[in-house]
Amino acid sequence: MKRIVDSIRHSEFLKHNIVFFIGTLFIAVFNYTYYPVISRLVNVSDFGEIQASISLFMQFGIVLTAFGYVVVNITTNTIGERDKNEVVLRLEQAMLIACLVLLVVLSLFAPILQNALKLHSVWPVILVGVLIYINVPATTRTYVLQAHKRLSEVSISGIIFAVGKIAMSIVFIAITNDVVAALSGYIVAQILTLIYLELRTYGIYQRLRHSFARDSFRTLGRSTLRIIKAEVTYGFVICAVLFGLALLYSSDTVLARPFFDAHTLGIYSGISSIARVVFFVTASIAGVLVVSVTFGNTPLKNRNILLKSSIILIGLGGTIATMFALAPTFFTRILLGDAYVMGALYLPALAGVMLICSLNNLWAIYQISLRRHTAVTPVIIGVGVMAVSLVLNHSTVWELIGAYALGNGISCVLLLSQIVRKKDNTSHG
Repeated sequence: MKRIVDSIRHSEFLKHNIVFFIGTLFIAVFNYTYYPVISRLVNVSDFGEIQASISLFMQFGIVLTAFGYVVVNITTNTIGERDKNEVVLRLEQAMLIACLVLLVVLSLFAPILQNALKLHSVWPVILVGVLIYINVPATTRTYVLQAHKRLSEVSISGIIFAVGKIAMSIVFIAITNDVVAALSGYIVAQILTLIYLELRTYGIYQRLRHSFARDSFRTLGRSTLRIIKAEVTYGFVICAVLFGLALLYSSDTVLARPFFDAHTLGIYSGISSIARVVFFVTASIAGVLVVSVTFGNTPLKNRNILLKSSIILIGLGGTIATMFALAPTFFTRILLGDAYVMGALYLPALAGVMLICSLNNLWAIYQISLRRHTAVTPVIIGVGVMAVSLVLNHSTVWELIGAYALGNGISCVLLLSQIVRKKDNTSHG
């Protein structure tokens, strides 16, 4: 035992993993408390609609996650404090403009999305756009803290959001019992989180913002423009990878909506939300990996970090998936209530799929950290296989799960084969 404690004490990687895991575990607990609480406040059909709206937010929010990874990569690899800070702020400005355009587009096409997703009104679509927009400054601050390995503060911000969305959603649902109330709770919670992040990054980010405001209209130098162009290209690659990964792990509640009735969709959405515990509890491992794998490391060191991360993920995620497989009815009843027990038979399979999704996420992010653009290929192939399978077979929930399992399994094999073949730190594979 003393040897284990000493190894942890002398390993920055393990210490960061433990700190971030503990924080992420608390976040996961509060995130998944949200579902049993809300499932008892609204009917099954409305719960399915809330899940679809949240899933829609997650799909569009991929762009923000990609932006966050770019921020981390710039901060950990770019030489020159002034250069990296200016690039981050210029990219944030571009993201704010792009997300404002997205909000306008979502507002214009809200009736079409309302009909496609079988929503009761256009407001959930519009509120998703609002939520994405206010996430831009929160994303910048979160990933600046993460790049500086201030992981405890990143965890606290996540806990504020997780607790805040429960409390605020309860308040709004008490006022008006509908989907808009739940999403309004999300928005208020995000604003509270942003206030905390603003306070915690004052010493880093506020100085940069004042400098940026003063110099915002001056002509950028060629070197800065070159860096920005490279980072935008890198950002598009990350977007493609992360969007594909999101389709492989979180789009099922959206893509299932054209094929099943409202009650079945509500049941499936609830079970799917339980299975995602496997993914989100292990997400902290990828969060530590992305700030630990750098061009300054030797290839062997980076591979050792990946190996340790994979072992931790399989051990942790596999334990949770096994628990769900052994007692699906118990966990369904505890987390969602008796109304969802009829869907408990799907939990073991979905938990297994989520474990594969977690590995896909880890292995893709490892390649993203080293700027290997070819990581997008296995993800695109997996999504394509999943889509074809879903189009051909979608008459039962089991066929839906099978399509997701097949797509994720193929991506997993291809990502692993890329990593095994690649032996250097070059950025373009």
